[in-house]
Amino acid sequence: MPIAKIKAPYLLNIIDKIERRGAPSMAILACLFMGQVFRYAGARLLVETDPTIFLSDVIKKPKVRHHPALDREQIPEFFEKLNEYKGFPPTVIAIKLMAHTFLRTKELTNLRWSYTEGDTIIIPEEIMKMGTKHVVPLSGQVIELIEGLRKYNGGHELMFPNMRDPKRLMSNTTINRVIERLGYQGDFSSHVFRSTASTMLNEMGYREDVIERQLSHVEGKGQQRVYNHAEYMPEGIK
Repeated sequence: MPIAKIKAPYLLNIIDKIERRGAPSMAILACLFMGQVFRYAGARLLVETDPTIFLSDVIKKPKVRHHPALDREQIPEFFEKLNEYKGFPPTVIAIKLMAHTFLRTKELTNLRWSYTEGDTIIIPEEIMKMGTKHVVPLSGQVIELIEGLRKYNGGHELMFPNMRDPKRLMSNTTINRVIERLGYQGDFSSHVFRSTASTMLNEMGYREDVIERQLSHVEGKGQQRVYNHAEYMPEGIK
């Protein structure tokens, strides 16, 4: 079918079929991909309009489900299962490091060996979500994990390279796939370590601003707060 003859009702029928299968997220993606095709065609004067602009509000978007923090009782059980897991050891180490350091998945998978300095990891601003350099103090347990990681990946630039191509990053989904294989599919994802840390550290009486700094949150009340890393290091949560 010539692309100029494809109209919005034809595309709506396709999207409706996908949504009726119980896949609203896939229907949204399909609409986005269709729009990319039409914009490409428009740039080459093959069509005059993008019919998907009429469909953006048709699909009922699924509610975002935020995973709750882990209970204290769940944490030992999770790590017992993780220790028994027979998968790729660096992935197990990655999950343990996330739990100890509260890093986001992207921040963890982007770690380079050059970022390690003694008992800290210093992550440059271009990696961080908030665009601010982040200093991570390392406990003895974390240093031991990192030393164990060296025998697998110490010869690479990346601390967590892709298994098939060491020049590429570990996939962002790798950690969540392991969590699912441990029997927690739909219960929580890698991000839940951050909410768990925030909940438990507040309960333990740590200062809120120290917790927020360790989670690399930057408050935006009025003028954005600027943190002095050296000021917080004595209280760094390990």
